[in-house]
Amino acid sequence: MNQYEIEDARSAIFRDEDLVLELAVGTLYNLMQWTNRNSDGWAYWVKPGNASAKLQALVSKAVRWNGSIDRDHLPTAAEVRAAYIPIKSFLTKQGVAHNEIIMNVPKGLFMGGSAAS
Repeated sequence: MNQYEIEDARSAIFRDEDLVLELAVGTLYNLMQWTNRNSDGWAYWVKPGNASAKLQALVSKAVRWNGSIDRDHLPTAAEVRAAYIPIKSFLTKQGVAHNEIIMNVPKGLFMGGSAAS
């Protein structure tokens, strides 16, 4: 996702009430902002984009091009937690504390999908 798409997804979640999607988009936005502050920018440093590819795919499925939310494709808490793994690995290699970027999905949260999250 490019910067505009991430910002558009962030705007879309403010009109929705799915906590898991909100945390996923917030984390992606935080990573993009951190990347812009610490490099030539989101569009030019591929490592953060590669690390967040799974998270980007989840967000892209849930947030339509027109800014509406596709409630049939909301990510589960388990999917978001799994998508955080390569981001955490990237952040560790960069010496960045996870809590500066990652918006943790609370354990036991069953929103945005099946109760098996």
